[in-house]
Amino acid sequence: MTELGRFTRYLVDQGYLRADAALNVERRADATRERLGQIMLRHRIVNMRQMLDLLRQQSEETDLPIGELAVAAGYLDRGQLDELLRLQLASRRHVAELIVEEGLLDAVALLEVMATYIKWLDGTDSAPGDLSLAA
Repeated sequence: MTELGRFTRYLVDQGYLRADAALNVERRADATRERLGQIMLRHRIVNMRQMLDLLRQQSEETDLPIGELAVAAGYLDRGQLDELLRLQLASRRHVAELIVEEGLLDAVALLEVMATYIKWLDGTDSAPGDLSLAA
């Protein structure tokens, strides 16, 4: 289930975005993330037959993530999985890009908000209301 990240939570708490619009942006950003199986195929860690076996196993026998199944099968080790997960995370579009693309804020206004947000994170600006860093 998609949740608001800290930046989108900040935008909602400060009144820049409605909660439903922020959640939609987060969902869109999540949808842009490359699937781990695609990354494994692209980097030739597994071949198509091995991937199909992993997907079959995942759908029939377990609800484990594909990366965990690949480690268990010996196709990659934990360090390789961590690196692939970093690549996967890097493939996700940033919510700021989508906010501008959808016309929710213009680029200049968003940059100003981002500057305030960074100051708040650095502790050089007062905390905005009820925003929690736990998100």
